[in-house]
Amino acid sequence: LISVTGVAKDNQPFIPQGFSPNGDGENELFFITKPVGWEEVKVNIKIFNRWGNPVYEMEDYQNDWDGKANR
Repeated sequence: LISVTGVAKDNQPFIPQGFSPNGDGENELFFITKPVGWEEVKVNIKIFNRWGNPVYEMEDYQNDWDGKANR
């Protein structure tokens, strides 16, 4: 679950639908691209598995999730 509030629709972040942390050097981290002007915006993130169980949660996410659970 990624929640973005108070932001104009034409200024939304790019949130990928997936990534591949498999050691090949490409798409290793879940990377959310923030639009210009978002330098000070904090992103809070919660990731759930297919059964609805939380596997990752982070406040002020820094584009550093490598697919490993922290929950």
